Amino acid sequence: MRMSVATSAVPASAGQFIELYRDYVIHLVHKQGIPSQDCEDVADDILLAELNARNAAGEEVGILALYDAGHISEHTGKPVTFRVPV
Repeated sequence: MRMSVATSAVPASAGQFIELYRDYVIHLVHKQGIPSQDCEDVADDILLAELNARNAAGEEVGILALYDAGHISEHTGKPVTFRVPV
């Protein structure tokens, strides 16, 4: 998946989230040794589980619900944020 230009923002919808990250998750699943014919199904299950993640009170707890536009982490000494490829 090629990410050339990015903006710091949460995807506008579940569909956009899946569209943006599905190929990346398929690649990660494949790297874990999942047979090629199963990678797409496993990736879809992972993405849907993330989108549907709820705590005991029924509140959303997946990555999109926890997204904080002001949060900046650090990786190899450089600031990084959640990015949506454009």
